[in-house]
Amino acid sequence: MGQRFDPQTWLKRVFPKGIEKSGLLNDKLEIKKTYLKALVRATSVSQRQLTQEIYKTVDFYLEKEERLKAQGVRAFKQEALNGQALLTERIKNFLVYSEVQAQKKAHKGRMYRWLPSSAKEPDPEHQLLYGKVFREGEGDKEGYMPGERWGCQCGIEWLDDDEAFKEFAGRKYSGYKGQKAVTKLMRERQGYVPNAFKNKEIGNISLIWGNEKIGFAHLIEGRSKQFPIEEFLKDFSSVVKEGKKYPNKYSKTRFDLWDKKRKKLVVIETVYGENKKINFPVTMVRQKNRPKR
Repeated sequence: MGQRFDPQTWLKRVFPKGIEKSGLLNDKLEIKKTYLKALVRATSVSQRQLTQEIYKTVDFYLEKEERLKAQGVRAFKQEALNGQALLTERIKNFLVYSEVQAQKKAHKGRMYRWLPSSAKEPDPEHQLLYGKVFREGEGDKEGYMPGERWGCQCGIEWLDDDEAFKEFAGRKYSGYKGQKAVTKLMRERQGYVPNAFKNKEIGNISLIWGNEKIGFAHLIEGRSKQFPIEEFLKDFSSVVKEGKKYPNKYSKTRFDLWDKKRKKLVVIETVYGENKKINFPVTMVRQKNRPKR
């Protein structure tokens, strides 16, 4: 089991005891230094960042204070501060988001499993992602990882290379090369073919079905909306084998193979698994001109 991050469990550990009852602000609408220092020590957030986030909400309390004062409420300041639920919730969301950013940086390029939410009413869209494996930086349909969308309480399990590859790649189909590998995965709609192609510049390239976000499944889903897919893929093997390598301007874990003769470009992703580096295609597009990088 890899390293896990559960927002609710993590917040219980880092959020100072007593803050829920007494509040983060004093009667002068200033941040209580004891709580501020405790939050900074327990998280990856700087004092400056935390202070800026808190004062975004303080304006709300100032407005509420003025309204209550105008209404003739005698203890208007205390009434405005009571509970401070809005501020507490905002800070919790901010801390979770900040921690996810820190984990993304620490696990750059790694794969993770989407864990269930601890919320009483989980987001139905996120429920469909429970147990699925993604690469760092990828996630729901808007690209959010667990905990990144405001209020999300879904968790993350970071996977080691071998475990991530097994989860992602699935069943192995050996002995298929070139277009036969393409035909095999289109029929099976799962699994992977190791060393399905060989490019003279980069060596072996596997074919992995993957999912709608990455892999051969992603390629088929996207291009089926544009072309008759079997016709589009008839020279796929040749493009991969004969394409010239170029850097990919969007990702350091990817590179492009451009076939001048066929005017097509295949994007290759790199992952680690089975104790080695594995290259596999994630999409193919028509491209007349040499990639400009």
